[in-house]
Amino acid sequence: MAQSRRVKWISVVVAAVVASLSTGGTLAWAQSPMNGSVHPRQFFVGTVNGLPADAVITVVCPGAADTGHALPGQTLEVDEVGGTGAIPGFTGTKAKEIVATLAYAKSVTGSLATFRRYGVAASFPTSLVLPCSGTGVVIFDPIPGSPTARAYEVGVTFENIGV
Repeated sequence: MAQSRRVKWISVVVAAVVASLSTGGTLAWAQSPMNGSVHPRQFFVGTVNGLPADAVITVVCPGAADTGHALPGQTLEVDEVGGTGAIPGFTGTKAKEIVATLAYAKSVTGSLATFRRYGVAASFPTSLVLPCSGTGVVIFDPIPGSPTARAYEVGVTFENIGV
């Protein structure tokens, strides 16, 4: 019975997204109260420092350095059907976890964090060497993938506080 209600709820959300996007509008989504496990056939949104889009990663770059490290206390998170008017990610038919990676200026990091539950924040790694300025994208990718799986991407700007 609970599964049936969930399927109906997701169907309503998908219909609202399609209707909104087809009319050129945006859709504000409420954060999901669920902190359940990642499973197949779920919509999700990733966040960087609490933002599902246009996030800032604060970097400490000493002196005239071109690279530095992320300031401690920054976070990554995945929420089930939450976020903004952007099209959410989808776990597809197989995923049981979501892996966050960072891509910028021809570089792709290894895993920043692996999520098996929604609503649980992970610390952004401070050990990575990051650019002091510029842009990138954090990719929240359902694993294992499937033909129906869709990653969610958060555009990020690197901001140096050491200047």
